[in-house]
Amino acid sequence: MDVYIAFFNDSVTGIAPNCEKLKDYAEQIGIELEQSTNQMLVELNESGYVRANAHQAALICDVAPIGPDYQPGHGHADTLSFELSLFDKRIFVNSGIDRYEVGEERERQRGTSAHNTIEVDGQNSSEVWNSFRVARRARPFDQAVIDTDEYIQVECKHDGYKRLLGKVIHSRKWILSNSKLEITDVLEGKYGQAISRLHLHTDVLVEQNYDSGCKLVAEGNKIELDVTGGILSVIDSTYHPRFNLSQKNKCLVIESTERDCTVNISW
Repeated sequence: MDVYIAFFNDSVTGIAPNCEKLKDYAEQIGIELEQSTNQMLVELNESGYVRANAHQAALICDVAPIGPDYQPGHGHADTLSFELSLFDKRIFVNSGIDRYEVGEERERQRGTSAHNTIEVDGQNSSEVWNSFRVARRARPFDQAVIDTDEYIQVECKHDGYKRLLGKVIHSRKWILSNSKLEITDVLEGKYGQAISRLHLHTDVLVEQNYDSGCKLVAEGNKIELDVTGGILSVIDSTYHPRFNLSQKNKCLVIESTERDCTVNISW
């Protein structure tokens, strides 16, 4: 079962007990916990995250500010990124962190390219620098959630690229159903290049890939990914589930050829 935290901002495992251990400890010291209602949709409005469940899938969307304005030092340029678990296993992951030391690798791990979202013209959606510094930052807006019997839809925009000459606005929509996740990105404004990245967990294998999609395998389970409005390639990357640990993984890179780019993930 996937009981570990999602890797947004400076989140990392191995620092604090996971949820199951905290529940066990609460029971040992006599704290009564409310029974889980197994909600299919959880909107954490105070923090800015949305969790959607559908059969074998669990999706967490980042529609949050980079952090509190007075102290965003642990924030990453990860606006509108997400993580997805299927079959109780993590499939698409943000890259995590393995260090706090000042340097190029710390800045890379905080950057947009290390997360499951879109990078425009090689720039981060929020300006992260040094080890804990943030300058101009993305602001999410126009968030909307639709919950029906057939699917859950989450959409949001951010203005992090509006500081560029082309005044780009990034809009993303996730539609999750029992056997499919559809992700549509729309870019408004002028830009030269837009690249979306999907980082795979280390246990996920790329069985076959081509310009318009790929086939993945996760512990015997088949996953298909199809792209419309972009060209897909596969590159080597790294995953950092805890401090001082870097693991090899694969990253799906999608270069947009249209202003609207849609990725369909089915299982």
